[in-house]
Amino acid sequence: MKEESIPHEGILQLRKESSDKAWEREIAGFIASKASAAGLHIVKIVSVKGRGGRRGVDFYFDNQHKLQSFSLKMASVLNATLKKSPRLQSFDRVHSRRLYRVNILLELPPFSNGEIIMRKESEGIKRDFFLKVVSCNSRRLLARGLDTAAYITINLKECKDFVRVQISSTNIVSMRPVIKVIHPSTFQAVPLIIPSFIKKPQTRKLAINSAVRVVANDKSVWLVGPEN
Repeated sequence: MKEESIPHEGILQLRKESSDKAWEREIAGFIASKASAAGLHIVKIVSVKGRGGRRGVDFYFDNQHKLQSFSLKMASVLNATLKKSPRLQSFDRVHSRRLYRVNILLELPPFSNGEIIMRKESEGIKRDFFLKVVSCNSRRLLARGLDTAAYITINLKECKDFVRVQISSTNIVSMRPVIKVIHPSTFQAVPLIIPSFIKKPQTRKLAINSAVRVVANDKSVWLVGPEN
């Protein structure tokens, strides 16, 4: 459906360098929920696929004034760069005024705070196989290695060399002499690696049968955090 055929006053365009289709569903649900809570009405939601792995979602709104206020809040929440471009729609001869539609673009960083990422080409990497995103903006990403807890700065252009890692849920099966969990893929009991930057209050309540969120490679499992 062409943009002109959809009755609306404004479009909120979210764009992200990502090959992850699940992100589109997640962000569509998130924006729809926040818009509903703010009393905004979304006329239509359209998925968009651009060049070079660039993906996005367009949200058509029936009230541009509420949209502009809403988009500022979402830019802050999503750590996104905002660009606004009003477009002349028509001229109201009765009130002698121009009527505008507004397009608001939110450029999202490739990864979100708290996500676990890894290099696409990980052969030969023995430590910090996984990285936890601390912050990400329009210029750079800051992450910490799950092994060394060292901070690593990644230029935004280099983010294309990294992928988001699926976080799994598993259970603790042993507490002594070391904490062991069931490996999500092999289903064997293996030691749980706890990154040094995870605070002790998060681990004190761990016990046998506790559910935990983890990431894993073929042999090892790292703790991301307890299940909420």
